[in-house]
Amino acid sequence: MVWFALWYSSLGGYQKAEHWLRDVYQVKIDSAKRIDNKKIIIASGSNSLFGISSEVLSKETGYPVINMSGHAGLTFNFLADQIEQVASDGDIVIMPLEFGFYSRTDNLTDWQLSNMQSWGADHLRTYSALELFKYFKSAELSSYIERSFGDISIKYLSLEDVRNYCLSDESKNPMWRGYNYKSMNCHGDILVDRGASEKILEAARKGTRDYLVYSEPSKEFYKDAKNLADKLNGIGANLYFTWPATIKNVNFNLHKAGKSKDKVFALQDNLIDRGLMVICDPAESNLEVDYFFNTDYHLNRKGAVLRSVRLADCIGSSVLNKPKAKRSADSRAEQYMFVGSRLFAIRIAHLEMLRDALERYKLKYGQYPKSHLWDGLYTKWGRSKIDWIAGLVPDFIDTLPRDPRNNTEGGQQYIYRSDGVDFKILAHGVHDDCVFVKEKYRELIDPVRNCNAYGFWSNGAEKW
Repeated sequence: MVWFALWYSSLGGYQKAEHWLRDVYQVKIDSAKRIDNKKIIIASGSNSLFGISSEVLSKETGYPVINMSGHAGLTFNFLADQIEQVASDGDIVIMPLEFGFYSRTDNLTDWQLSNMQSWGADHLRTYSALELFKYFKSAELSSYIERSFGDISIKYLSLEDVRNYCLSDESKNPMWRGYNYKSMNCHGDILVDRGASEKILEAARKGTRDYLVYSEPSKEFYKDAKNLADKLNGIGANLYFTWPATIKNVNFNLHKAGKSKDKVFALQDNLIDRGLMVICDPAESNLEVDYFFNTDYHLNRKGAVLRSVRLADCIGSSVLNKPKAKRSADSRAEQYMFVGSRLFAIRIAHLEMLRDALERYKLKYGQYPKSHLWDGLYTKWGRSKIDWIAGLVPDFIDTLPRDPRNNTEGGQQYIYRSDGVDFKILAHGVHDDCVFVKEKYRELIDPVRNCNAYGFWSNGAEKW
C-alpha cells in the first residue's frame, strides 16, 4: 500500500515520453471549448491527426470541426476522456480508429505506461483505485525513480501560451516542424505539403503490411466503446465509427474482392451487431500511396483534403440525411487553391474526380472503361469525341471535364487510355505549371512524358 501511494504521488513527474502530445491536447481542448455551436469531433490516432482538414470538412458539412486525434499508441479510454471533456448536446463524434484499437486488451504497453505516468497523469487520476492498480502493477521501479528523483524538467504550454499561439499568424497555416504543436493548426490538424517519403513509396511497391489482423474486436474494446456511446447519448451527442486512412497495396486493397475487404466488412458487421454505429465505405479511405507522407497511416495535405471531402459526403448522407452530392469539378478545384497554382488546382481536381469515377465504375463492372488508344475531347493519338471516357456520365460523374485552356489543340487536353485492367489519365502539354508540380507533387509527373504531362495511373499503366 505504501508503494502504491508513493507511485501515485510520482505521477506527472518527468519521464522519457512523447511530451509533445500534451501540448497538442492543450491546444485542441482549449479550441474545442471555445466552439459554442453543435460541432463535429474527430478522434483517433495519428491517421486523423495527419489525415483530416477540418477547414474542408467544416465547409462541406456546415458544422465547426475540432480534430481531437493524437497517437495510435494511446488507449481508447484516453481518447474517450478527451472527447468527454469537450462534447455537448447535438455534437457528432466520428472515430476513424486505427485497426489495432479494436483488438487491444487490458495489457498495457511500455509506451502507454511511460506516457500516461508522465504527461498523461491528469487522465490517470480520473481512474478508480482498482483501475489505477493495473497501471501500478505494470510499472517498473526505474520509472518511479526517474519521475521522483530525476532532475530533468519540461515546460509545457500554459493556457495563455495556447491562446497566444492560436491568435498568431503562425497557427493559420503552420509549416511542418516535426512532432510539435507548432506543426498543427488550432483546429487540431497537421497538414504537410510533401509527397510520400522514399521509405513509404518503397513499402507500397513491395506491399505494405496487411493493416487488419483480427475482425472480431476484443471484449475490452466493446465494453469501453459501449460506455462512451452511452455517455455521449446521455448528453445528446452521437458516436460513429468509421475507417482509418490506409495505403492501397497488394496486401490491403479494399477496392476489389479479396481477404482484406472480407475482413473489414466482417469487422463492420461485428461492430454493428453489438449496437455500435458504423458509417462510410471503407474503400474511400484506402488511398494511393501518393497521398501519404512519412508513415503508412499519415496522409499529406492533398490526401487529407481528399479524405475530408469524402468523409463530408459520407457524414452528409449517413448522419445528416442529405443526399450524397455528385461533386462538380469546379467545387473540387476550390479545395486545392491553397497550393498556389490556379491551373494545377483546376486540373488536379478534374483528374482526381475522373479517377474516383473510374474506381467506382470498376467496382460496379469489374473493369475500367476501355479506350481506343489515347482518347480525349480532342486528341492526336486516339479518338476525339464528346464521350471520351464511355460509360462514366451520368452514373459516375455529371460531365467529363475539359482542360482549363479550353482550346481544340490535340496535344493540350486531358487524355485517357485503358485496356480494362489498368488505366492512365493525364493532363497533357502542361509546361505552364510543370515546374510548380515538379517542386510540390513530383509523384504526379508522368514518368514517360516527364514535364509534358501529369496525372494518375494504376500500377500496370505506369510506363504507357
